[in-house]
Amino acid sequence: MAIYVCLAHDKPIRFRDSAGIYYHIVYDHRECFSRLPRNYYSGVREVDFREFVCRCGKTGFPTLRHLLIHLNKCQNVKIIYMKGLIDRRGYLNGISLERFERIAKKSITIKKAADILGLSNEIADYADKLSREFCRRAKVTRTSKVDAASLYVASIVMNNKVSQSEAARVFEASEPTVRKWYKAIIKELNIDIPY
Repeated sequence: MAIYVCLAHDKPIRFRDSAGIYYHIVYDHRECFSRLPRNYYSGVREVDFREFVCRCGKTGFPTLRHLLIHLNKCQNVKIIYMKGLIDRRGYLNGISLERFERIAKKSITIKKAADILGLSNEIADYADKLSREFCRRAKVTRTSKVDAASLYVASIVMNNKVSQSEAARVFEASEPTVRKWYKAIIKELNIDIPY
């Protein structure tokens, strides 16, 4: 049984299946669209998602998932699926619904973390690049723990080192977790760290 959660409200609203979340977006988030398909009331299996027109003018969504991803980016209607966040970060499997809600609401970006730690934009950009490249090569999901370790690695490489505990604290991770991902990143990306 799938569980969808819409976080665009004061209190998150849960749905048991794709039909529930579909009817929620076409009725409760109707203002996100400039046009709906003629048969949108027929249900999720019968509707042609290519006929949805977002307020921004985008159309041609192949599936409900693509429509939800677009609403998240364009209209800030964040939808969580039990197997992951429906957005560019990919899937976070096997964690509780409460943790999903916390991640979706309190996620911190590398740029914001770098700012808190007093690191430059160049270090933040390099850390972001490291995180993306590592996740692509290692075929793992990008999480705040990977971002924390990437920022730690970038700070060392660019000669403005922060401690593992500082990186962990900003991303609300544990120091051993940051250490584990740090080792994985330097190994996967062949980064020479001066000891």
